[in-house]
Amino acid sequence: MSEKSPLHCLVCGYERGGTTLVGELIRQHPQMDGRFEGGLLLAENSADFATLEPYVSNIKRFWHLDDDDIAYLCGAESWMDAYRRLRECSDLPDKNVSLYDKTPAYMLRLSEVLEKIDVPAVCVVRDPRALYWSHWKHAMESKNEQSAKPPVRDWARYYLRYANGLHQAQKQFLHRILVVQMEELVTAPERVGRQIYDFLGLEFRPEYTGLPDTDNPYVSRGGIVSNVIYEYLQHLSKIDQFLLRFYTRSCVEWHWK
Repeated sequence: MSEKSPLHCLVCGYERGGTTLVGELIRQHPQMDGRFEGGLLLAENSADFATLEPYVSNIKRFWHLDDDDIAYLCGAESWMDAYRRLRECSDLPDKNVSLYDKTPAYMLRLSEVLEKIDVPAVCVVRDPRALYWSHWKHAMESKNEQSAKPPVRDWARYYLRYANGLHQAQKQFLHRILVVQMEELVTAPERVGRQIYDFLGLEFRPEYTGLPDTDNPYVSRGGIVSNVIYEYLQHLSKIDQFLLRFYTRSCVEWHWK
């Protein structure tokens, strides 16, 4: 990998849709590394990143940067220079690796993001029924109480906003975008893992799907397992499942059978 290109790829997609899993899979390659959501490319320019929350706080916490490091990063002359400075200031054990930037919200503005920097993007999608339940479950776990069920129609609008961001970007940058269905990844990890690596120009090894080096709590609780696919069946009513499919029918190709 070229020293001139510290950022190798982007990972985006739905929140709680599998982006962390894909990021950790990419991180298994010895020449790749990354941390929690960077979000640099959501800023208008590198200088504006200084006030872009929660991403500045994320980088301070998960990449272990201080205020002086942030000021140095925000003084970059280009986006690639910003990632070079991020790598330089971070606590990554190997400063010669190439980075992946895993930020789900890039999917919302993917055309704009891909115009800023010439790297490929892996976009992770998920069945709306499973994703709806994952969001609801996460809200209950976070509050440690029974959380109100999100209104199905309002939540579907959220789902479609992300989908529209991807579909718009595909019109202009189709060759730079790989869409990965989370359900397909967890049911066929070696095949889909190889597809991701081939798209990124990386050499794949089957053992990478075991995620042997991950210390991420969102992954180590199960790793690549398929039992999460149909968990929603135990918690969502038939009418909610029908409505979620109906309201997101423009994304029927992501409805996992």
